[in-house]
Amino acid sequence: MFIGSMKLTVVFRHCCLVVSSLYLLCSCAGDPSGEGTTAAKTESGKAIVTASGDAINVAAHQKWKEAQGIFDQAEKKGWNGDACDDAFDGFEDASDAQGNKFAEARYMMGVVASRCGRKKEAEEHYQKALSINPKLCPARSAIGLQALKQNRLDSAKVTFEKAIKDDPQCTEAYLNLSIVLWRSSNGGEKSVIDNLRRALAIQSEYLPAFNQMALMYLQEAKRGNESRERLDLAEVVCRQAQLIDRNYAPIYNTWGLVQMEKGEIIKALRFFERAIKLDPKFFEARMNFGYVTSSFRGYADARDAYTKALQLKPRSYEATVALGAAYRGLDKPEKAKELYEKAMKLNPKRPESYFNLGILHQDYMSGSIDDLTKAKSFYQKFISIVSSRPEYKRIVTSIRRECAPQDRSSKRKRRRRRKCRPGRIQNIDTTIKALKQAQRIQQMSS
Repeated sequence: MFIGSMKLTVVFRHCCLVVSSLYLLCSCAGDPSGEGTTAAKTESGKAIVTASGDAINVAAHQKWKEAQGIFDQAEKKGWNGDACDDAFDGFEDASDAQGNKFAEARYMMGVVASRCGRKKEAEEHYQKALSINPKLCPARSAIGLQALKQNRLDSAKVTFEKAIKDDPQCTEAYLNLSIVLWRSSNGGEKSVIDNLRRALAIQSEYLPAFNQMALMYLQEAKRGNESRERLDLAEVVCRQAQLIDRNYAPIYNTWGLVQMEKGEIIKALRFFERAIKLDPKFFEARMNFGYVTSSFRGYADARDAYTKALQLKPRSYEATVALGAAYRGLDKPEKAKELYEKAMKLNPKRPESYFNLGILHQDYMSGSIDDLTKAKSFYQKFISIVSSRPEYKRIVTSIRRECAPQDRSSKRKRRRRRKCRPGRIQNIDTTIKALKQAQRIQQMSS
């Protein structure tokens, strides 16, 4: 038995804001200038302006392009300390060259800070961008997205609604608002679909909106609401997205989840593999591939998938526990123990590592009194964390169940009696008692 990462991973890759130099627009109006200097122009002679209509001077535009190049490379090859510093400094130079009135550059400084794990600093730059241009859609959406990731749904909802009010063409705000409504008790299917349709009305090939729509239909199917029809709708949406862009990795992960719900395991694996091939850094697709293969005892494949997932997110609790389970399946209990203990340190308040350590010490280690005592301790810690959580009730029962001693005085009574299966703790206590008795007999005979 395993709990932890043994669940399919729904991906919200579309929540990541699309970053592009297209935030700089081409003006059709004469030859405006920025800060009294020559305005940058396109090859056709049109001035390049910000979303608020301010002209970008040549120096600022050049710094922007250089920074954008560094950013694009880091997105492809991965972020590290040098890439973080170089990209951040590049956009800061662009902002300085524009007299600190370049909202898009300040926003990109926030994006770089976010990519590099500096969340608080990122929000400061998003706020600074909004102080320059209060209607800058990406900056306000980024703030809302941070609230969404922290599950502060009310705050996220207000922020996305403000972004839409300021800029009715803000596609990412419509998309992320649909996610808020989907997660909240106030959001029905119609309101979610309406916001996704608004995003698609602005940008008809906006793939993140297709992906979110498919995920919503999948979730509704899991809730038992016309499940077959909802799964068919989800698959139709996935096919539509594929026709727009065959190389959009998130839709294949979602498509794999749909196939899993349909019971089409082989098809699901192929979709997860396709997602990984298109995007080797796709953490969720690797986790899902590992889940499916481990459920069919393909522990070597699961180990490889979870190992690569953990390389992408070294502090992922789910990937750490899942990799431990794969090693347990490969009959490498010491390696599994190492990973479960690592997960326990990553998050001592989560229950999965304790349960799995209990299983490991009870069923896979030496069988000694010491290992069994440790197993019992881990089970008790697990129960202390989850005792009030209904989703763990069945597992808690399987650990705590106690059976009365059998009355062997009558065969008829045994036939009448409903068979009781002792829980894990009772089995441990019985085994320890037997081992101690065996030790006493051995000592007496020696």
